[in-house]
Amino acid sequence: ADPSLVLHFDFDEDFALGNVPDVTGNGHDAIQFNSTNNITQTDGVFGTKGAEWAYKFTQTDDQGHFYPASQYLAVTNLSGIEYLTNTTISLWAKIGTNNDNQMVLLGAHPSPGYGNAWYVGRADGEWELSFVVYPSYGTFRRVVYWPWNDANPAEGYATTNYHLYTVTVDCPRNQAIAYYDGAPYMTNSVGVPWIQIRSDPSSPWLGIGTASQSGTAQWGDDLFPNSMY
Repeated sequence: ADPSLVLHFDFDEDFALGNVPDVTGNGHDAIQFNSTNNITQTDGVFGTKGAEWAYKFTQTDDQGHFYPASQYLAVTNLSGIEYLTNTTISLWAKIGTNNDNQMVLLGAHPSPGYGNAWYVGRADGEWELSFVVYPSYGTFRRVVYWPWNDANPAEGYATTNYHLYTVTVDCPRNQAIAYYDGAPYMTNSVGVPWIQIRSDPSSPWLGIGTASQSGTAQWGDDLFPNSMY
């Protein structure tokens, strides 16, 4: 792996017990908090392994609302990654058949969003994946996005192959560049002086595979992060 990486999950290790190691050695391990709803290992790219997320069950609140209970990872050690002015965020993803127009792959924001928070996912029902920032509370900006050019229309929002989604963020120069499968695809201004992980204000955490992060990272003490997938 690139020695300059600060956080890297390769999913090659056995994470059946719930801990997914950060292979950089920086201690940004990801935790699964519900042993009955963990992600599973699957085939990745170039002969490696990947991680698979899936809907498992629904849960309800005291007012009778039903929510899909998502599998997710939570990174609670944010040393060196909570505040960023220059960074590269990159992930391989293959997305199965779904109708989820609010899917978040990598999230550092609560709902409805605090200033300078960010995520990689679908923005406001758009079908492409986007890199999104929140300039202020309750507002968001779709900075860059990636194409969806291999989708089968019959499969909705699915992709038929793995793709590499990368964004470089340079806040001092006010520039973000999206790369699709390693090639530059789109450039835009960032619009914020830094980006930060903002979830539960008293205990921020980075979420992987969860759309809502208004609550704490652990499972069972509130409806979040499991009100959406």
